[in-house]
Amino acid sequence: MTTSKKKREKGTLAIPYAMVRATKQNVLLRASGVIQQDAVFYDPDIHKGKDDHGRALITCPKCEEPDVYAQEATETGGSKKTRRDHFSRFPRQYHDNDCEWLYLEEEHGPPREINYDKGGYFYLNTGKLPDRPPYRDTFKRMSSRIPKEVRLLPSWITAITYEKNRHDYDSIANDDFKDRPRLRAISSVRDYLKLLHTIPTSKMKDTWVINKDVAIRLNQAILRVGNSNFADRTAEELRTHRQAFKLGRTFLMAANPNYDRFAALLNVERDNIKHPVLLHFKAESKPKREMQNGEVFWTVRAGSFKIENPERKSPQPHPLALPEVTVYTHIHIYDKETADNMQVGQEFFAIAHPNLSVAHSATPNRTYYQHFNILRASDITPMTQQELAESLKKSAQKRAALAAKSAEPANQP
Repeated sequence: MTTSKKKREKGTLAIPYAMVRATKQNVLLRASGVIQQDAVFYDPDIHKGKDDHGRALITCPKCEEPDVYAQEATETGGSKKTRRDHFSRFPRQYHDNDCEWLYLEEEHGPPREINYDKGGYFYLNTGKLPDRPPYRDTFKRMSSRIPKEVRLLPSWITAITYEKNRHDYDSIANDDFKDRPRLRAISSVRDYLKLLHTIPTSKMKDTWVINKDVAIRLNQAILRVGNSNFADRTAEELRTHRQAFKLGRTFLMAANPNYDRFAALLNVERDNIKHPVLLHFKAESKPKREMQNGEVFWTVRAGSFKIENPERKSPQPHPLALPEVTVYTHIHIYDKETADNMQVGQEFFAIAHPNLSVAHSATPNRTYYQHFNILRASDITPMTQQELAESLKKSAQKRAALAAKSAEPANQP
């Protein structure tokens, strides 16, 4: 995570609004969208130029690092799109490594109102997915991949529908997304981890990941496989927890609270709703070479947990169904070099594609397998949970210090 600023920042980053260094006041350009904070419009007679220290009068409002300047809307060559009015950094001036704007997507086309108090959304591009499950198209490619009658539980997943705008480009039809900031698309696990550093903790629950027309809240898109010290919940505790979160009676839950998100993942998979996750796991076995449908992959065991038995919750419960069934988690690596270098006990973060399978389907006490397919070398990186937590903590402390500094009374000229 030590990529140099010069190498990391490609092209010109469009900053939607700027901050006056001396007064800590935000300034907007006339074409900018709605911003819920104190701001005035940019005036070149007031805000253009340098201070006594040779720095530009205006800077990035998030990291206060680069000198920036105002740039009027221009047409980009060839695409006939219009790049809206924005602020850009001067050459050889760079944002801080953890600056939110590093992952802000440039807006093309007609200006739209953006509420920067809201969390943003971004697309997770995972390359060409194979035809095998779980990503074989379940529904016809039309305005929505997910039927409206499907009850989407839990609330942190939603279907995305698209409509054509006046430039004949797809735009999200969901009203809640129309004024959210759009972040840069990511395509690797390192991009994903970097993105986590740039998003304030307060916005984690309100930032959305979109893949194949399914959106999931960022804080719920992160799963961890591992042992837990939590005590198993009783049937009464499961019922109380389900009622407290307004979950349906048939919503499966894990007896061990550490696996709530896995249990929720099982629920949506049963409804054929598929989405990738950012998975943290510890390899509990050496990768074992396997072949299925002519494809070679390496399987790693990664623990197990118990959930309520679906056969006890169906409209007609089976009289021989046990209260709980076991879910085994298996990691499937499709890159040979990654598998060859993997060691028992090593921890990883990966972009993984979940798939649920069932054994002993003829009995009411089935065994469930939660598979996670890691398709590319760029989708996995060795890193412990503690390393990521400490890194995220430093980023949060840096943002807090900067916010405190910005809140101090400004030096009046």
